[in-house]
Amino acid sequence: MVTHGVSTRFARLLSNGRRDEVMRQYGIPRAKVYIGLVGSIEPRKGHDVLLKAIAGLPDEVREQIHILIVGSDKNEDQMSQRWLDELVKDMGLGDSVTQVKYCDPYPLYKIMNILVLPSRREGFPLTAVEGMMSGACVVRSNCEGADLQITDGVDGRLFQVDDVEGLRGILAELISNPESRQKLADAGQKKALQEFSTERMAKDVCAVYKRLLSK
Repeated sequence: MVTHGVSTRFARLLSNGRRDEVMRQYGIPRAKVYIGLVGSIEPRKGHDVLLKAIAGLPDEVREQIHILIVGSDKNEDQMSQRWLDELVKDMGLGDSVTQVKYCDPYPLYKIMNILVLPSRREGFPLTAVEGMMSGACVVRSNCEGADLQITDGVDGRLFQVDDVEGLRGILAELISNPESRQKLADAGQKKALQEFSTERMAKDVCAVYKRLLSK
């Protein structure tokens, strides 16, 4: 099997100056554990699953975090954007959420401690690989492609699709245990660089053609 790959630029370090600039640009508060979600705004992506999981955390845990949502509603009516805005409001998370319209996510990945993909349906989402390569601890639902990307508890975490309680427990553990979180992030980055780079993808594609041509 040849998996998709992403550029190793996501593994490059971001200078402290550039990080500070990005945080000022988007009004991101300091001294928090940053939990990110990168993807188009639509129910399929499970924004509601993440927000419900965070809203149910104890107050003392929730106070430690800030949520970065990166993405846009692709539809002209912006119905999904309104859906997301209502979710944030209804759950009382307005002060804990920064929304950024879709852009190059590289510098924002570098701010995130935890990247969550709570999707209900996926293929082989490159967002997960980008997050791993960037050095974030990646947590994703176990829909299509999950087991190809993450070994649960080794280089990231997996939870059942739509399992708000399961995701909440994982987040609580990662927020309160930065050493464990960093260990998963480091293993995920190493795996992404070894298995999911564009160079590895090109090498594996060439190997397929060579095998076919030799027959």
